[in-house]
Amino acid sequence: MREATTVQQAVLDFAGYAIFSTKPDGTIETFNPAVERMLGYTVGEVINHSISSIIHNPEELDLKAKEFSEELGVNLEPRI
Repeated sequence: MREATTVQQAVLDFAGYAIFSTKPDGTIETFNPAVERMLGYTVGEVINHSISSIIHNPEELDLKAKEFSEELGVNLEPRI
């Protein structure tokens, strides 16, 4: 069992792809070094925070809410 865990951790640590896990509510539990390189956050900055806080750009959400509001003729507030 210990050997399997060691191999699994090595795969996560050296994978060239971003790999992360979340709780059902979207709170980040784990992520690998590729996420750090791709997004520029350290493990300590994001563990136990919402995945949407690092994946979504607030300015982009504002812009999309405005575009959809105009298209649909209703006022949509940007939110995650």
